[in-house]
Amino acid sequence: MTTYTDLEKKVYNALIDFVERDYSADLTDLSNSTGLEKSTVKGVIGSLTKKGKVDTDEEVRGGVRFVDIFPSLDSASFLCDNYSAAEIQGFKL
Repeated sequence: MTTYTDLEKKVYNALIDFVERDYSADLTDLSNSTGLEKSTVKGVIGSLTKKGKVDTDEEVRGGVRFVDIFPSLDSASFLCDNYSAAEIQGFKL
């Protein structure tokens, strides 16, 4: 059974809250939501990626690098399009 640190839970749960209304989040979104420094969030995302809980997608738009962060779920769209509010809360750690 995979165990999660308090920081992993905090960041992952903030991600679930964010993607309930949007497709993905980025480091700034999660930093603002959790009150953690971006560097801390980045490290936590790396750990959650290794544990298979999140995925990232990187692209360059207009010369600017964007990294989208989203939970590793079977849904590739807004969570609210596929799940009830109670089911979404159930995804949290």
